Amino acid sequence: MDCLWKREKKLLKDFQFGQIPVISDHISVSFDLWENNLHIHKKSEADEVTIVTLKVDTDSYSIEKFEQTEALKPDMEMIRFEKHFSDDDLLLYFMVLKRKGEILNMGFV
Repeated sequence: MDCLWKREKKLLKDFQFGQIPVISDHISVSFDLWENNLHIHKKSEADEVTIVTLKVDTDSYSIEKFEQTEALKPDMEMIRFEKHFSDDDLLLYFMVLKRKGEILNMGFV
């Protein structure tokens, strides 16, 4: 199951929404005990990031979500964001990088 899930997550990370470049080349997520960390790998012109955490319930075929938007500064390399669901839950992270309201990159990480 884990191997299958890793392959499916890679497919999600590589998926491109139309002409908007994928975000997985620019950022990644790491997990601490009390919070998550968004790591910014490449310089970006973005001035904000929207972080959408999706909790997938495969038994009831439903999703809960939590969305937050954070301002970005040019020299930022990491943003801490709160955990809103248990580590035992099946979670997906969708991110959007924007500049002046225009989407630069988006996708799953």
